[in-house]
Amino acid sequence: MLSRRTASRGLTSILIGLVIALPAASCGPGHTPRRAIVIVLDAARPDHFSCYGYPKPTTPQIDRLAARGAIFLNNYAQATTTRTSVPRLLYSRYFAPEIFPNHHAIPFTNPGNLFRKIDDEAMSLPRALEANGVVTAAISAHEWITAESPFAREFTFLFDLQSTIPFDRSYGYPRADKVVDQAVDWIWKNRSRDFFLYLHVMDTHFPHFFQGDARTFFGSEPYTGGAFGPEGLTLDVNRSATAEDRKYLNALYDGGLRYADRELGRLFATLEDWGVLDQTLIVITADHGEFLLDRKGYMTHGGPWYEPLARVPLIIHYPLKVSPGRRDALTESIDIAPTLLKLLGISLPEGSSFDGRDVFQEQAKRSRAMSEGGIRDERYKLIFKSSGTEVLGPTAPAPKAANAELYDLAADPKETRNLAAESPAVVERLLSAYRAQLQRPWIRFQAATTHDQPRQSFAIAAPAFGGDAEIPFLPVEENPANLQQTPTPSGWLGRATWDNSWLFAKRGAKPLHISFPMPKGRYFLVADIWGAVQIEINGQKVLLQSDALSADLRRDPKPIDIGEIELKGETFSAILYPQPTHPWFAIRYLGFNPVINGKRGGYYDKEREERLRSLGYIR
Repeated sequence: MLSRRTASRGLTSILIGLVIALPAASCGPGHTPRRAIVIVLDAARPDHFSCYGYPKPTTPQIDRLAARGAIFLNNYAQATTTRTSVPRLLYSRYFAPEIFPNHHAIPFTNPGNLFRKIDDEAMSLPRALEANGVVTAAISAHEWITAESPFAREFTFLFDLQSTIPFDRSYGYPRADKVVDQAVDWIWKNRSRDFFLYLHVMDTHFPHFFQGDARTFFGSEPYTGGAFGPEGLTLDVNRSATAEDRKYLNALYDGGLRYADRELGRLFATLEDWGVLDQTLIVITADHGEFLLDRKGYMTHGGPWYEPLARVPLIIHYPLKVSPGRRDALTESIDIAPTLLKLLGISLPEGSSFDGRDVFQEQAKRSRAMSEGGIRDERYKLIFKSSGTEVLGPTAPAPKAANAELYDLAADPKETRNLAAESPAVVERLLSAYRAQLQRPWIRFQAATTHDQPRQSFAIAAPAFGGDAEIPFLPVEENPANLQQTPTPSGWLGRATWDNSWLFAKRGAKPLHISFPMPKGRYFLVADIWGAVQIEINGQKVLLQSDALSADLRRDPKPIDIGEIELKGETFSAILYPQPTHPWFAIRYLGFNPVINGKRGGYYDKEREERLRSLGYIR
């Protein structure tokens, strides 16, 4: 456990001892403590919850809680990855700085993220509660939510289970039983206080293994399709899935959901035994959904705001104030913070604001739901392949130039037929509504900047390097043999997609000058490459060489240490000279470890990298 005001991991055991030794503060005679728990099931899809109509009994414990609460059938997340969606949820912001992944192998696609900070009007949900005398804590099984993250400082206490407890490393995360054990212990110690508890549960996130509940859901006949690795990830996302493949993948996913549900049932039963379940506000939701081969070429999450990622569960249990029932109105994850404050009778301090609204306020019901990736109304959904300034800049893009897909969700809920070309009037109407509502939040987000050197590791993906050459970008090609036959004036090619990005140099490619904005300071630099390249930084040249070449640019790049560099301005610049000793060269990212007071920021170990790989964050 870490206090927000504690910077060192070394004080963890001391703090635990202090909290155990302190008696729970009394709220005064006759006062019923305000209690709230937000449970985020990472990558959870509502259409796999039995209380949302799924035919298999995946969530019997959540179902019982939901039967006495409100179930929101059309709730939308504001992003499709944890590091982009969780800050939006907690700050109730359409746009918010990403959580730093704190690893030099996991890139920001946009270097501008390095200069982002939360805007001056924003206040996180835990900070707003703490300002009203509520003690706050986060118990997380997620790799990103660490003591080094600004996210942790929003809570009075953080329990980073990845760093503090032993667990089965094959999963890449502590399972739900560990989260619930810690939650029960913390609630008991704070039973007389007003408290807010954030739980981040990972069992609905890959990897998923064919064991336990998954075997039960699949049935007695063995799976023979051979389409998946041992951790449940498909071996080829472009393969057309058979009925048996889908049955197997659903069983894997449902098994993880059922396990999480069973453990959450233990938490609910404990609160009931203590006589406080009905006096506890409980919110169950997800940060984003999950692709389960719903679309060819897509697996897990990240990428466009399609329904399997965009729509997430929202269940609110609070019998003191919430009537049970199913609501089909459009809601958003940014609505959770204002709704929770309203139910607890707490107001935001003057000068602070939320972008969301109370979901129980009838006159504030939404006619549209929005995210950085799109907008939907009661019938249509417009998904942007471009975002930010390209869509929300001073001049509205023409409907054809908006790079958008349009779907009629009433007639086509699986989003199989793009209507953008044949329905430009609908595209223009939704685009206009999107800009009318989100331009101000976007301008506010753009204006909130910092020039401080990051204290955590990060990486920049190769397509964000900039450069002085004309580089064609390809949508699907990954085979170096084919890439070498692709004409390009500079000898360079690129790919920039949610799941794999790189720059590729054919033999004889011209030197490439690259530059991108970055806060000044000292950094230890790593490059993820195939082949050989000479890199020139600050007038110094270093030869980088990876003997391994691959037949597929999704596999086998090698991280090469470059050493320390000093950035005196706010632009990183380098020149890449592909070497004739190799038939081709490719680079996936540059990774940076900040060097502060002579020490590298962040931390690294091989075991942690393997966990990140099993979770799908490193490919």
